Amino acid sequence: MYGKARRRGIRGRVEFAALAVARYGVRVCDISRLLDKQPNSVTRWLNHGLRLERDDPGLENLLAWINAANSRRS
Repeated sequence: MYGKARRRGIRGRVEFAALAVARYGVRVCDISRLLDKQPNSVTRWLNHGLRLERDDPGLENLLAWINAANSRRS
């Protein structure tokens, strides 16, 4: 249905939303304003990301790695 590049872009938005909101407490409305997207789109990405994080250990590990890498930079 979707091309490979489009699926990667969608997956990236989902991962970004899950990381930004769930791990760093960034507000959905702030992300939507920054990306010029509707808040309901960002909420959809977040919900999808939270489901994936629960069901896909690979995503959970990726988000933990990004979080750790970001913490070392501070």
